[in-house]
Amino acid sequence: SGVANLVRNPLQGVLGCMDVLESSLPDAAAAEAEQPLALMREGLLRIGKVTERLLTLARNAPCNPRPTDIDAALDDVRGLLADAAAQRRIALAFDVPSPCTAQVDPDGFVEAVANVVGNAIDASPAGGSVAVRARSTPDGLLVEVADDGPGIAPEIRDHVFDPFFSTKPVGKGSGLGLSITRRILDEHGGQVTLDTAPDHGTRVHLRFPRRG
Repeated sequence: SGVANLVRNPLQGVLGCMDVLESSLPDAAAAEAEQPLALMREGLLRIGKVTERLLTLARNAPCNPRPTDIDAALDDVRGLLADAAAQRRIALAFDVPSPCTAQVDPDGFVEAVANVVGNAIDASPAGGSVAVRARSTPDGLLVEVADDGPGIAPEIRDHVFDPFFSTKPVGKGSGLGLSITRRILDEHGGQVTLDTAPDHGTRVHLRFPRRG
């Protein structure tokens, strides 16, 4: 948490200086510098996302479950990931009964599910699909995220929830998403599990216990 805060503050300063630099360049110089400046901004924003995820992983904020419209929460997930899915031509399908309400922390719920769906999008082949299904059960709420990617090899299955563990190329993933998801489920007293096999895709089950 301390490292993330130390990085975040100067990072915001550098981004602010970039804004000033871009606005002060003459037209000819601005055109020449457009591509390198865009690459610099993209890299800085990626660093910013990593620091935010580190802060989420280290956060001391209490979990605050309350009655939450699951359909609306999953619509937020859809909005967060629509661009990423469109870029890879991934069809996102959400299956949620209406009404569907559960006692969860709304922000934590969206973060936990979005991390899993984002990974499913990355794992799926271009033109593939990701299905998100939510159901009330006698024990609480079950959210299932299924992709048609290559699955997870047995030798790394036990490590996918470890902080900073990632099979993605360098610069494409921080390895924090599933760690944060597991922490959020732990805070709810719930559980996240995998059903996967090589060449048979992956199903991730998020179980939020019934409260009250």
